[in-house]
Amino acid sequence: MSVSDSQQNRLAWMVVLLLFTGSVLNYVDRAVLGVVMPQVRRDLSLTNADYGLAVNAFLVLYMIFYILGGRVADRVGCRRTFSLTIVFWSIASMLHALAQGLRSLCFFRALLGMGEGGYYPTAMRGAAEWFAPENRAKAVGLFLCGLSVGALLTPPIVAWIAGQYGWRASFLATGALGLLLVPPWLLLHRRIAHIYGKQDPAPAYRQETGSDSSPEEELSLAEVLKRRKYWCVL
Repeated sequence: MSVSDSQQNRLAWMVVLLLFTGSVLNYVDRAVLGVVMPQVRRDLSLTNADYGLAVNAFLVLYMIFYILGGRVADRVGCRRTFSLTIVFWSIASMLHALAQGLRSLCFFRALLGMGEGGYYPTAMRGAAEWFAPENRAKAVGLFLCGLSVGALLTPPIVAWIAGQYGWRASFLATGALGLLLVPPWLLLHRRIAHIYGKQDPAPAYRQETGSDSSPEEELSLAEVLKRRKYWCVL
């Protein structure tokens, strides 16, 4: 089926809109603990050092899966990895409601870091698939601003839920929001598959790696670490 430029552009921005929403929820779920920290520390009898361990359990796994998540997204594409990371981190966030002490809290924070760490490389892959380089920065900027929106929304929403129903309910409610994002993502890609048929539904990426261009360079992680531009970005 022939796809017009305007139709392709609409589909691309619908993808980015869902990536933006995922970015908002990504930040909301990681920030819940900071808002309800006084109640959590009191109920679980945590010291300052204990709370620091829980925070770092998230950060260490987040760092590791920022790299591993990018590798997964490169291999299986944005469509599958988006659903995988959101379902994983949403369930991990909801599991915080079952925390009974330091060990379980650290374990659930680590799971959250695993799921959330893979999301932004996945979103970058989505932007690369749907937008040519001259337009890609706009798409990336849009879903990255979801971090700021999430930071703005989290304190009042989470504080209200925790005040009404307790801190455990705040993890259940915010975690469940991520699961609600999966159906529209799947429906959008069902529509994309119907429009594009058997074509690769990643037009910008296909144009960059078309049959008349050189094959994409495959680099191992060790080779990436040797590159100067990687360390500049880092």
